[in-house]
Formats: sequence, C-alpha cells, structure tokens
Amino acid sequence: MSKIYNNIADLIGRTPLLRLSNYEKKNNLKAEIVTKLEYLILPEVLKTEL
Repeated sequence: MSKIYNNIADLIGRTPLLRLSNYEKKNNLKAEIVTKLEYLILPEVLKTEL
C-alpha cells in the first residue's frame, strides 16, 4: 500500500524551504508564504529539465 501524506510539504524532496515571515508581517498577510530554494540543483538535473 502507498504511503498517505498528511501535509503537502512532506511530498517535497531535499530542496531547502524558506518561510518568508518578514514579508508576511510587512504585508499584513494571514497566509504562510514558503519558497523553495533550488540553488543546490546539480547540472545534470538542469539538463533534463530544459
């Protein structure tokens, strides 16, 4: 049986995530804004994505 995930963040690989809490506060947002930092992608992976 496949694993069932409770949170979409659990489906993301090892790419680091950064919470933009300062942006949220500055813009008076009630949502949580998270960005994916893909600066660690290997050149081989970039070739396959192009």
